[in-house]
Parts: sequence; C-alpha cells; structure tokens
Amino acid sequence: MSGLNEQVASHESVPFANDVAFLQCTPLLNDGATTESFFGLLEGSEAKALVIIGYASGSIPRILNPYITKTVERGVPAFVLSDNKANDTGPQEIKYIGQKESVESGATILKDVNINHIVDVAVSIQGAIDEGMSGTELTQAVIEKYGSTSWAYFKP
Repeated sequence: MSGLNEQVASHESVPFANDVAFLQCTPLLNDGATTESFFGLLEGSEAKALVIIGYASGSIPRILNPYITKTVERGVPAFVLSDNKANDTGPQEIKYIGQKESVESGATILKDVNINHIVDVAVSIQGAIDEGMSGTELTQAVIEKYGSTSWAYFKP
C-alpha cells in the first residue's frame, strides 16, 4: 500500500484511522494483479471505508471501477480525493469520462477537499465510523461535510 495510513498516523494528535483504507492511484494499478491484490486485501480486512487518492482531475484508473462496485455493494463506501495540490478543493463538476465512470461504479468524488486535507478527511470518516455510521449513512455524512461532484452528477 502507499503508506498514507502511516502518514495520517504520524500526524501530531491525530488518531490512527483504523477503519479507513487508503489507495494512491499510480500507473501500476493498470496491472490487474496489483489491483486484484489490493482489493483482495481490502475485502479480507475490517476496513469500513476506502479513500482513493485520484489524479489531479479526480479521475481514477478505469481498472478500479468493477472493484469499487463490489466494495460499495459490500457496504464499504469509496471516496475519491483529488491529488491537485495547487488547489484547496476537489473537482467542482464531472468533466471527464474517467470521473463519470467512477461515479457510476459507486465512488463518491469529494468536492470541497483534496489531498491537502487528507488528515481531516481521515479523522472525520473515522469519527463517523466510531459513532456507528456505515454504508450509505456514512457516505451521506461525508457528502454533507465535504460536498460531492458525484451527488451533483446524479441530481435531477
């Protein structure tokens, strides 16, 4: 894995996000074996949420989409954070096919935060899990706090 859990854990006064798994998008994920291995580990873990660090646009590799669908169907929400360090927010709208496909697979692209806020996001998700939230309720709580271009995409 990418070591993001360790980064979150080492942050001063931040509790370890035990129930939140992290996945950093890299071209290596296009290797099906790597992706299958990660999601196999995730399925066997006790993770209650997945945070995917997408590319700057908030897109993620297409190979992840079927795995995200299975993860979300198991009741584990999948959130996407943009890796655009130059801004302080995620994508404000769905512009690219990669974003659209990840949303259709069940991922929630976060709008009001990005990688610059990973510690806050991890602590907030873990806090909601500690309060007993899971699945759809957890997704809704995170969307209420951080907004989502995914929600806007499906809004009538």
